[in-house]
Amino acid sequence: MRAIEPEATDIVCPLISGNHLFNPIKVTAKSPKTYRKAVYRIAHFFRREFEYDFVQYGYEGEEKDPNHVAFLWIHPEAECYSKEFKVPCIGACCFRLRFRLRAPVDLVASILPKTGAAIRYMG
Repeated sequence: MRAIEPEATDIVCPLISGNHLFNPIKVTAKSPKTYRKAVYRIAHFFRREFEYDFVQYGYEGEEKDPNHVAFLWIHPEAECYSKEFKVPCIGACCFRLRFRLRAPVDLVASILPKTGAAIRYMG
């Protein structure tokens, strides 16, 4: 499987235009909507598989957190293909900046930083 021809869109994983991509693809609030929608669809798979109450990425790629950074992986054999092809996305993860507001309640929490990036999902 190198790339998916445009008319073959009946597969489960999200498809994005090739455009000579390499893994991983950095996705931010300013990235193309198709990339953000692919991250959302993979987050939806994660929610379903782990029985979470909600999808941990903005609905249909409309993410509210402007500082998030997500990464999207395409199938390794589909790297470097042009825009004429649709390439399958096979995984994603998202990092968000989090602040600890409460005082530490135990020794382990007291050594953790007050600010840090939290990974939200990985699929």
